[in-house]
Amino acid sequence: MHSEEAPSMSAKFHICVTREVRLRWSSEVRHDDRGVFRNGGVWYADAPEIWKGLRLIVLSENFMHGENTHWIETRAVNPQQ
Repeated sequence: MHSEEAPSMSAKFHICVTREVRLRWSSEVRHDDRGVFRNGGVWYADAPEIWKGLRLIVLSENFMHGENTHWIETRAVNPQQ
């Protein structure tokens, strides 16, 4: 019998991110230092789960601070970097 090696659990996987998303808001809005607001809008890999979370934040923050005060911004990422 020929035995084949199983992939090790320490194998590294590379995910190619080509787009990122983040929460943005109007400069007139002031937040306390909580969650996604503490760093001025952290960039995340573009994924459905991220969009779902950011949409919920946009809805709640626009309710609190006014319509169109918060939105989701996207950018292309160069995978060569």
